[in-house]
Amino acid sequence: MSSESHTNKSSVNLTAAQAEKINQAFNNWAGERAKIGHMAVTDWYFDHGAAGRGDWYADSPDGEIQVQNQDNPGKAGFKIHSLGGCVFYKSKSGKIGQQDLSAESSMAGNYSVDMNLISQSLSISLVIMVSSMN
Repeated sequence: MSSESHTNKSSVNLTAAQAEKINQAFNNWAGERAKIGHMAVTDWYFDHGAAGRGDWYADSPDGEIQVQNQDNPGKAGFKIHSLGGCVFYKSKSGKIGQQDLSAESSMAGNYSVDMNLISQSLSISLVIMVSSMN
């Protein structure tokens, strides 16, 4: 076994429907893993709301990953685009598996109300699936 690191530099072009199908399958998988770990998981992992006028992105060793499109500069401004992601967390109310936080309140409000930040602050994981999309 080699200790070398290999990075896949190929790109995939997906339609919005294909990206949504992949994201849903990933979140279903994450929901099952959350149940095994007695954790909750949500696909509401990022939302900047009205906090800015430009696109939001994450830096990575492979370049900037567009996380939220505000058409400034738009999809053409990024080689890598987020398909989706999730956050695993311990719920104060004991909920496990997939949780829909998007309809409840604001992102900060939801996490502050139900996420056990004191005893489980290290249980928060962010997973972003990425692909090149045109």
